[in-house]
Amino acid sequence: MGLAHAANGDNYAAKRCYDHAITLQKNLIVEASDVKHRIDLALSQNNLGLLMLHSGDTKEAETVLRQSIASLSKVVQEHQDHVLANRGLAAALTSLSSITVNTAPDHATALLEEAIDCQLRIHKSAPSQLKASSEIANTYNTLGATKLTENSISEAIDAFAHAIDLHRKVHEIAPSVSSYQIDLATSLNNIASARFRQGQYTSAIRAAREAIQLQLTCLKRSPRDPASSKRLAVMYSNLAAPLAAL
Repeated sequence: MGLAHAANGDNYAAKRCYDHAITLQKNLIVEASDVKHRIDLALSQNNLGLLMLHSGDTKEAETVLRQSIASLSKVVQEHQDHVLANRGLAAALTSLSSITVNTAPDHATALLEEAIDCQLRIHKSAPSQLKASSEIANTYNTLGATKLTENSISEAIDAFAHAIDLHRKVHEIAPSVSSYQIDLATSLNNIASARFRQGQYTSAIRAAREAIQLQLTCLKRSPRDPASSKRLAVMYSNLAAPLAAL
């Protein structure tokens, strides 16, 4: 219910539901502290942390996300290959990294690298190989953006290249899934921006043009989607910059 309210833009109702779920789950742990209840509680805390993050309450978001990370880290220590615990831990680490990326980019990088370790640990045993690969690629993409914040351009390009390789494979297997196509276009756009900053104008142009073609295809499927139009505008901008430089 909390997720439904959050998707509907009602943050107050979502928080009320998350708080209620967390209270119930804490009571369950008191009665029977098994792994499932501990993971459920940590995932609810992660959802609440994300809600607080999107609401602009970064202090509360950080507190709740750290609680989620602490709980899931203990589960992973006891059950290293637990798929849900590792996925939840990776998600919470990635969310926390977005809070620290501007104030402590080194710390954000460490969090993302730990998240990737969690995702790689369960990749082969995950119920959905495509989804697992997509999640790893998205974390590499976030890592690349963090490296750009640090002005570590070469490392950012390496991270974006990893993301593109995985996104491309996933997109080739499931070309009709729009989210996979958007993810590939986004990673290509990001590497275009990074290559421009490094002076690799021809490579930047090539990546930006491929990103635009993918995004145009997505826009045809959802012509009234404002987010899709916004992404396309950014991609054209990233194409214009290296063209102007040449």
